[in-house]
Amino acid sequence: MQEGKTTIVRRYWLEGLVLLAASVLLLASIGGRSLWASEGRWAEVVREMFTSGDFFHPTIGGQPYFDKPLLTYWVIAACSAITGRLDEYIIRLPSVLAALATLVCTMYLGRRLWSNTVGLLAGGFLLTSYGLLTYANIASSETENLAAVMLAVSWYWARREHPGFVTFLVFYIIMFIGSHMKGLTAFVVPVAVILPDLLRQRRWRWLLWPSHWLAFGIGVCVYVVPFIYATLTQPGSYVQSGLYMAFHENILRYVQPFDHKGPIYLYLVGVPILALPWIPILIGALITSITNWKKLDSNTRWLLEATLMIFAFFTLSGSRRIYYILPILPFCMLLMAVFLAEAGDEIVGKHRERGLRIQTIVLVVTAVLESTLGPVVVWILISKYGWELPSGFGLSLFAAGFVALLAGAAVHKMLVPVLPNPRLRAIWALILMAGVLQGGFFIWQYSMLDGRRTERPFALRMKAATESLPSDRIAFWHKCEDKTLFYMELNPPITLLTNETDLRDFLECDQPGVIISQDRYARGAFTSMLPFEPTCEETIYKWESAGTQEKKLKAWLINQAVSQVDVETEEANSAK
Repeated sequence: MQEGKTTIVRRYWLEGLVLLAASVLLLASIGGRSLWASEGRWAEVVREMFTSGDFFHPTIGGQPYFDKPLLTYWVIAACSAITGRLDEYIIRLPSVLAALATLVCTMYLGRRLWSNTVGLLAGGFLLTSYGLLTYANIASSETENLAAVMLAVSWYWARREHPGFVTFLVFYIIMFIGSHMKGLTAFVVPVAVILPDLLRQRRWRWLLWPSHWLAFGIGVCVYVVPFIYATLTQPGSYVQSGLYMAFHENILRYVQPFDHKGPIYLYLVGVPILALPWIPILIGALITSITNWKKLDSNTRWLLEATLMIFAFFTLSGSRRIYYILPILPFCMLLMAVFLAEAGDEIVGKHRERGLRIQTIVLVVTAVLESTLGPVVVWILISKYGWELPSGFGLSLFAAGFVALLAGAAVHKMLVPVLPNPRLRAIWALILMAGVLQGGFFIWQYSMLDGRRTERPFALRMKAATESLPSDRIAFWHKCEDKTLFYMELNPPITLLTNETDLRDFLECDQPGVIISQDRYARGAFTSMLPFEPTCEETIYKWESAGTQEKKLKAWLINQAVSQVDVETEEANSAK
């Protein structure tokens, strides 16, 4: 009994260390970077919810925006209400918390179905994977959706031997609440994952029980009630339906995609990218598991089936993006951990050693190149091509690569007394190296590069230049820019100009105003009606592609003198 308690305490300590490392890696820099890409949607929707007091009818610039379910907005709003702030840190915090929940579920599944070693290794692999770190650092619904999937699957395995109403109800509640994060993938993916196990030993008979259907009905009600309430309380100007958008963005997009039409082979490339830097071990685990199918234990066979089911589900969809298949990542990490930690025959052992050797070479070479060639490349880009990279960026590359090599070697030696197995020592040394390299990027270099993002400085300049204007005299041409709205702290009504008549009416008004537009939209009739040059422009760097430059923002001040703020801005942009 005492030995069992010691084992449990040791396991808690080790899992606690993994979660502590995860907290440092995930929380260290999420508040130090400006919003980018789609993050502005979540930031501005939540800000306008607080402004209007309406948390059931999301808007951007006062325009209906029900493209995403409500719960991701509500989680951000809850964090904001608790902390009394709404900034980049709070907007990204739910993604980090969801990533931590995913990590806990992954380690639980590894421990529950195989061993403590498998759970810890899977957690280490997942924590240092590019996919989890990337989307945990972004305000979006990807990691929240991932957490819902893993919570549902973990609950299934925790209660598999105790079917009944409570088990069914909690399972469906997790999935239907999760479906309010990103969409119905939080329902479909767990079902696809557990299906192979349900079909064994006639567990499918549970689906015929009245308690199952009662639980399912309650789960459906939990899902539809927020949409029904939003529809019944819909303001006269709000034209979007949450239920219709759920159908449009999930079912219709799956069978008749209207955008995001990636090639059918996309996930053959996408899954390895998400699994970086663990591609060699992942390939070895997949090949070995498939070729030794008949020799696999029942749990490992289920894991492989679940992984292939997820891959098939997303591949069969006509709408494809790499981040769609993020739910496959924890299962890949578990498969890798089983491949490395569990016993096998001589053939399995050879594949394992070969994969581990290749993985070691990949990480060591990466660290060496980063610490040696990295600074040289940075110097060439700055001195020869005029790239305006942050001061000290080359030093950061050298430091990250050097520390990764040093930490890997030191840990491999220090673990000898507590971990006699040389293979496991090598694996943990590699995990630490990967953590240092990934941490060097996400904590240090990523934040340094943020200084070259230009939308927040542009928005803050516009905020200062237009502080005396009423919000309805601040207009956006073609599209409301969510990040600009957030940083300018504009409250509806915001004017959205979508055609020449709207533009003409806005220009003919005698009151001062401003028009903001992306460069790609400011053409044709727009430029003929606004013949003068923009007063303020988002900074353009020499290395930016034509596609990036087309998305840069410009502003035209109408019927008023240019303020000193704008003159200084224009001079600064001209100098660049």
